[in-house]
Amino acid sequence: MAMRRANGSGNVVKMKGNRRKPWRARVTVGWTEDGKQILKNIGYFESRKEADKALVDYLSCPYDLTVTQMTFKELYEVWFEEYREKLSGVSSERTIKSAFSYCGSLYQMKVRDIRSYHLEECMRTGEALVTRGKDKGSMRKASAGTQARMKSMFNLMFDYACKRELVDRNYARAFELGREIKE
Repeated sequence: MAMRRANGSGNVVKMKGNRRKPWRARVTVGWTEDGKQILKNIGYFESRKEADKALVDYLSCPYDLTVTQMTFKELYEVWFEEYREKLSGVSSERTIKSAFSYCGSLYQMKVRDIRSYHLEECMRTGEALVTRGKDKGSMRKASAGTQARMKSMFNLMFDYACKRELVDRNYARAFELGREIKE
């Protein structure tokens, strides 16, 4: 029989039904005016041991639970608003926006779930919709120069995410550009 947790240290419960991840870990983040708890889920887990570990990890270093749900697209929007002030002109801004348009495969991924192989795959297979010229409406693959700009943008975005403690590590710096892209 498991011991009871101290007040305010969260709980781990087994959900009803036949589920892949039946164990839920959650914590109290506040109280309503009528005295009811406001609970937030840390996550769902396959075993009680995993749920207990996640709860202990959270309690040892609490983080904003809403930030863990941030997608790549949301991170870009927040980061770009701040980074825009550092840009020298309209051309620099257009370059960043263009590089981002090739990252469609990452838009809905949670930032915490993105790894270096996702970023590399995005650079290699990324496509963007052509909005001007004779090829308007068709899809275009990222050129070597665009891939270099994408890599630079990933580095800056994940540096920003590390500073804000959205991720533990900058996975964009875990891989190098290919020689043909550098040249």
